[in-house]
Amino acid sequence: MKKPLLLALLAAAALTGCSPAQSAPATPSPSTMETQILTNDLMAVSPPLANSHSVDAARNVCAAIVAGKDGTDLTNLTKTEFTSGEVKSVSDKQATGIITAIRGNSFCPTKK
Repeated sequence: MKKPLLLALLAAAALTGCSPAQSAPATPSPSTMETQILTNDLMAVSPPLANSHSVDAARNVCAAIVAGKDGTDLTNLTKTEFTSGEVKSVSDKQATGIITAIRGNSFCPTKK
């Protein structure tokens, strides 16, 4: 890229309040201990929820929590994320329990 064009793009980004190198926050990953706690909490909600898909689903729900998603949107996302080959459907009550488990787990940096 030619220098004048690069300078023009950087100037435009500065005027719009955007930085040219913004990155999305990383999705947290649970440690071995946090995974065990998450597994135990999910088993308390419903044993089939504690499966090979649950950690990735919990990470996705955590990312949504950190991004500020709440209420019905978060419930619906949780139901979608935790529905898999092992789990055919997730009720609203189960979704609430899952969200509580994720918010209570130290891998997900949420305001409690």
